Amino acid sequence: SVARLGLYHSINGGSNWSEVGALSNNLGSVRDVHFDDVRRVAVQGGNLLYSLDSGSHWQVGYSAQQGVNFDELHFPTATTGFASGGITSELGSFGSVARSQDGGTTWTLLSFPHGQITAADFTSASVGALATLTSQVYVTNNGGGSWQPITALPDAAVVIDLAMRDASHWYA
Repeated sequence: SVARLGLYHSINGGSNWSEVGALSNNLGSVRDVHFDDVRRVAVQGGNLLYSLDSGSHWQVGYSAQQGVNFDELHFPTATTGFASGGITSELGSFGSVARSQDGGTTWTLLSFPHGQITAADFTSASVGALATLTSQVYVTNNGGGSWQPITALPDAAVVIDLAMRDASHWYA
């Protein structure tokens, strides 16, 4: 379970909770986490963190930068992951996308000049889609190297969740 300032674990159906690691000691809310056997990846306060020991200790894979914000993690493969999000202020609307090719240990910030990202999904290391605050949806077929707009949703609603089941079946 992800909570505002920490990551918590229950082994009895939620009757009792214990903190995983000490993320509540850091600044910023924990927004999302990804798990595999022992590796954990977390978004916290603009940082992308990883743990190689089931969350007991955390290291920074990507340090927070001014104007860069992440809300979601997606790992379509064991090694390739994407973090997405953004921020809108009086200075404008900015989208943030980062890609990891080593399971979340290191991250590369990708170009996304289309505004704050409100939802994302990736079906592979190369194919993904992002929705923006302006109700536009963009797709990539090259791992985030470039983004192409597709037809907006009929009601121009802001998409808060996006699910790509395969190349043809999407839900928003």
